[in-house]
Amino acid sequence: MLVRFEVENFLSFRDRVEFSMVAGNSTEHPEHITDVGNDIDDKLLKTGVIYGANAAGKSNLVKALQFAQSFIVSRPKSDERINAIPFLLDRTSEDSPSKFEFEIKCNSGTYIYGFEVDNDKVHSEHLAAVCLDEENTIYTRDLDKSGNQEVKLEDIGRANEKDNRILNSTRDILRSNELFLSKIVDNNITYLKDVHDWFRDTLKIVLPDGLSSLITKSYLTAEEFERNAEDMVSLFDLGIDGVELRDFSTDPPADDISEVFRRFGEEQRDVTLLFPSEAMVLFLHGDEHVRAAHVMTMHEIKSEKLKVVFNLRQESDGTRRLFDLSWAFMSLLSGSADQVLIIDELDLRLHPHMTTNILDIFLTNSVGKRSQFIATTHEAGLLDLDLLRKDEIWFIEKDGDGNSTLYSLEEFVPQYDRDIQAGYLQGRFGAIPIVPSYNILDWAK
Repeated sequence: MLVRFEVENFLSFRDRVEFSMVAGNSTEHPEHITDVGNDIDDKLLKTGVIYGANAAGKSNLVKALQFAQSFIVSRPKSDERINAIPFLLDRTSEDSPSKFEFEIKCNSGTYIYGFEVDNDKVHSEHLAAVCLDEENTIYTRDLDKSGNQEVKLEDIGRANEKDNRILNSTRDILRSNELFLSKIVDNNITYLKDVHDWFRDTLKIVLPDGLSSLITKSYLTAEEFERNAEDMVSLFDLGIDGVELRDFSTDPPADDISEVFRRFGEEQRDVTLLFPSEAMVLFLHGDEHVRAAHVMTMHEIKSEKLKVVFNLRQESDGTRRLFDLSWAFMSLLSGSADQVLIIDELDLRLHPHMTTNILDIFLTNSVGKRSQFIATTHEAGLLDLDLLRKDEIWFIEKDGDGNSTLYSLEEFVPQYDRDIQAGYLQGRFGAIPIVPSYNILDWAK
């Protein structure tokens, strides 16, 4: 589970901001809390919804998460640039590294992991285990006065003798553009693999478009895919009477397959990918078995009891968006393992009632699961204390310098029975667009 995420000097975030899934003081909806320990920080929220005006920084927060995830699980080439994008509206920030830090709970415990990078190199990296509010440093990595990398192994008591030898040799061959955590996992060290695999397997990010949102570690058969897709169209009443896969002869996009292996590693050869924009699904199994198929939808002509076949690309934008979301959403609800699903622009191309239904379906069906659902949205209909807790609602706003700030509804003191939707639309909590008078326009003259 995600405990918190911090980012500084990346895109529109000049100053450090923290997004936290630790439950606050709100007492409503106790079923929205997952208790994973005895400490107050072990009471984690299942949901987080982030609001803000256009260009306020909502998508940049998701991009920061995606950048960090991709850098952790990818295998950069020796001459490859890191391509971190600092805050560019400040000369000091422009020349400083971007900073990222996570606190996560995975199978083997609670960890704090972070790093600082610029376009060319890693400036620092640290990993610590958290136990009873104490941080036990596992390793740190910094640049010395000469600009050389220095990795200090602090607490490696759980590593066996063989792993210790590899850890020490790994730090000697570590490149400046790669992370020590990724490198030791590449060298088949099982110690700390849980931390790395959390970013690869647990954290799932759905962007408005893009390959990264649609990769799943799980391998599905065509029959399982069709069955899951039919469950989805039935659940959302899309007027579709069936889903079918039809193979096609053209080769799957080589770049897309390369991106899968780059992200998951060469050892992860069983994956399924869905591309709603291309109406295509890829099944990659083993080194050689690659199946590509069109996603077809069935519509019945009621008067003739016949079915007409559509390509998914012939469906509405909203239907294709639901296929996009449902892939990760079904995995979130059906899997037994912890998952953290982050969706940018949840309401994109969806009816407001559909957006509310998606959130409600998760909250209703995730009882007993240690999964989390986080989304950015403009849909004010979700601002309802009958649906969400105050500590589950966040806002992003830009200041006069173009710097994005992040804050929770819990920082305000609205009464429990106050209409927070109306308060938000009236600007009580900020994070809404300020539209100037139309009188300043002279287009009609």
